[in-house]
Amino acid sequence: MLSLVLGLAVLPITFGIWSLVSLFSQLARARSTGLPCVIVPCSCLGAPWLLSQPILLPIFQLLPTSWTQNWLPLLRFERGWHDGYEPFAKVGADTFLTVSPGDIVLYTCDPDVSSQLLHDQRFGKPAHLMGVLNIFGPTIAGTDGPESRFYRRIAAPFFTQQTIQRVFTLSVAGGKQLGKALCRPSAYRQLRTLTARLSLNLLSQICFDNQGQDDLAKALQFQEDRPNRHILSYSQAMHSLLDNYKTIFISPRWLLPGWSPVRTHRLAGTAYTEFNRYVQDLRISAETTVRETGSKGTGQDNLAERFVKAELSAPQISGNLFLFMFAGHEANANTLTFIIILLACHPSIQRAMQSDLDSIFGNSPADKWSFDTHHRPLMTSLVGAVINEALRLYTLIPVLPKCVPLDSQGIPIVVRGESHRLPPGLVALVNTSAMHRHPRYWPRRGDEEFDPYRWLHADITGRTHGGEQNETGFLVPPAGSFVPFSDGARGCLGQHFGLAELCAVVAVVFKQNSVRLLTSEDEANGFVDGSPELSDSWAEAKERAENALREGVEFDMSLRLVREVPVRFDQRV
Repeated sequence: MLSLVLGLAVLPITFGIWSLVSLFSQLARARSTGLPCVIVPCSCLGAPWLLSQPILLPIFQLLPTSWTQNWLPLLRFERGWHDGYEPFAKVGADTFLTVSPGDIVLYTCDPDVSSQLLHDQRFGKPAHLMGVLNIFGPTIAGTDGPESRFYRRIAAPFFTQQTIQRVFTLSVAGGKQLGKALCRPSAYRQLRTLTARLSLNLLSQICFDNQGQDDLAKALQFQEDRPNRHILSYSQAMHSLLDNYKTIFISPRWLLPGWSPVRTHRLAGTAYTEFNRYVQDLRISAETTVRETGSKGTGQDNLAERFVKAELSAPQISGNLFLFMFAGHEANANTLTFIIILLACHPSIQRAMQSDLDSIFGNSPADKWSFDTHHRPLMTSLVGAVINEALRLYTLIPVLPKCVPLDSQGIPIVVRGESHRLPPGLVALVNTSAMHRHPRYWPRRGDEEFDPYRWLHADITGRTHGGEQNETGFLVPPAGSFVPFSDGARGCLGQHFGLAELCAVVAVVFKQNSVRLLTSEDEANGFVDGSPELSDSWAEAKERAENALREGVEFDMSLRLVREVPVRFDQRV
């Protein structure tokens, strides 16, 4: 008994000694780079912190702020978007290292350093972190090196100009249906769901040929079909999977289907099983199509058929199908939701954007709009400015991770004219949330942070802050300072797809409709059912909405608005 007690007493002492020795070793490696260092008790990327955070964080928050203000925000990964540039301002550097007993992590919001990390192909992806995306099999984003490049070579030829033209056309048709759905009473309660169902349907129509406009109509009316063997519809399965993703990732697969007594486990198990069936159905359908029509030119193949023709294994096909389904719709759904609420809060900007839409389209019916004729004028008008400003403020991925390969001799980067060699194994985090709100590149020009006019006044902001303007006068930000879709050879394959979809949907929804914040006056006039959350005045409604746009935003698998904002859509007359 005594030996057991002594053994237990020795464990924390041993751990403490190991931690100190490891910390001094890591600190020596970090200081050899010549970059500023911040010592933290543990890594924000390590499992020990992620598992113990609910216990340790309240304790750390009891400490005097002067003790924790420089390092505690760096451990709160989930608060990275909310903090923006502030942690860098407190450290006093745009590029620095955090040092813990477990590892060294580089943080940067310097556009020049960002460009080096994203463009220099000697830097890899930290596959041990990105593996969170591989729940159905290996993916482009969840692997690194030759395997990731192989998947990319298969998928990249699909995203042609012809594909983007089709995206625009189908998005106009889908946006018309979304506009009608948004005009329903109290549709704001389902805003995020409606935008997600639209984006998922468009992605599926274009990339996999497994959805159509009729499916979209049913999805927006919450009347989707459920094929044989399924208890959840296609969109229900996808969005339930994402809502329970953390549970699915950390739980053994055998525990999820029904063995666990925990309700969240059972919900996660149902979502995983159901969506896996949809993925396998799509894979088998693509394999059948390729087997029966093997002579069809690759230019006509959908994305699933391309993976099949490349003779990937079933897990490789399934993993990449899921990745494109997830990444291809989630980002656009979130951005569209933010745009709608931002325009409701800024009616003068909404009216000015609608004036641009009227000038571009005149009386032309929506089914006559085309990518070749209308996309560029839209993206260099206030429509493009609103989209870019929303992407700046609500970046798709708040942090872009890179790493120095373990088998390298280290990789040098240049910071403010001086070379610093990063050691092997270091993980680098490009903080897009901080970079997109860096006061040097994106200064406030008034009381409002949302300022789409900055993109149209390139003759002023471009000269002052290092950007340029294209031939239309639209702002081209300094290299590396605006990277919502990442950048470089490993940038997002779907960037032009996503922008064409957003452009078309925003254009058709706001050409035909207007959105406004709801107040208690609307309830008195019978425009909305009794709602205790309605504000008495428009100013109070705006304050509430802007608070939701700050504190009602969460980052889990993506950056989402999770708080309801009462708004109403009305058809324009």
